[in-house]
Amino acid sequence: MARSRTAWFTSAAAGPGRRSAPEAGSPRLGDLGHLGYLLLILTGLVLALRRRWPVPVFIATALASLAYYTIGFSDGPGWIGLFVALYTLTAYGDGRRSPVIAGLGITVNVKC
Repeated sequence: MARSRTAWFTSAAAGPGRRSAPEAGSPRLGDLGHLGYLLLILTGLVLALRRRWPVPVFIATALASLAYYTIGFSDGPGWIGLFVALYTLTAYGDGRRSPVIAGLGITVNVKC
């Protein structure tokens, strides 16, 4: 019983309620006309369609993530949508094409 409480506390302490200070010199999410918030909301909304259209959802999420980090917003919730879309693409995609698209998307996002 004590072990499960410890696991719950550890996951709760490191979970979504945890906030970190933004990196020095990075724009705040509310800057640029709330563009940071719009990009994060877009990635969340498009994930609702991920099982029906995994390739377009991954592409949209990757482009939003690319824009988010190219502008210079700090690391944080932007990766969650991309990881979920990447998993869905590789798990529910259409065979050989999906891993190729996933690899290209990862390469582009890492290079930029």
